[in-house]
Amino acid sequence: DIDVFMPRPDYDKLLNGEVNLDFLPDYVKIVSYKDGSSNFPFMKLVDTRTDISVEYYDDRYNVRHIWIDILPMDGNSDDPEKCAAACRKSHILRHALTLKMAQTGEGKSRLKAALKPFAKAALLPIPMLTLCQMIDDVSKSFPFDEGKTVCCIMWGCGPREKIDRKQFMTPVWKEFEGDLYPVPSNYVEYLTNLYGDYMQLPPEEKRVVHGITAFMKV
Repeated sequence: DIDVFMPRPDYDKLLNGEVNLDFLPDYVKIVSYKDGSSNFPFMKLVDTRTDISVEYYDDRYNVRHIWIDILPMDGNSDDPEKCAAACRKSHILRHALTLKMAQTGEGKSRLKAALKPFAKAALLPIPMLTLCQMIDDVSKSFPFDEGKTVCCIMWGCGPREKIDRKQFMTPVWKEFEGDLYPVPSNYVEYLTNLYGDYMQLPPEEKRVVHGITAFMKV
């Protein structure tokens, strides 16, 4: 699972088609809710040579190709309460969106599977793309360049993701599969805030997978 974080100003340029993508192979596409090609509030880079199905998701609504998530790092309030409130609101909207995309009759427990049809029915009046826009709007609650910190409000883990904005915008180069890529200079702080000792495997009960069945088209 690969996630790519972009500063909100650069993210919006990509989202709004202001970046020339002619260098990408024909089978690589960027999908987003803005053009109706995705039901997620953030962009995904997909490989259309593949076909996938994700456990608990209704295939009619989910992305159908192997993907890389492209997420915005947004400005944050220096007031911890305002930051926490934005993250909570985003989390509630995100839960509603994933529930609308969920496979009816399936769940991680019998109780969740039984309650899911009623919850989905209650959410029917709200279109998925409306929820995406609401999440995007909440994520942009604070101007990127004004606060001391940034955070992935859109689809992150809450206030513990907060890191210094200037350090985030200062890249260092790290090797990945034989190539060098720019990463935020405070990546150690970010990973430690989320995972503690991130160089160690988590306990087995915390090792979560997406539950993907994937095929290569021939």
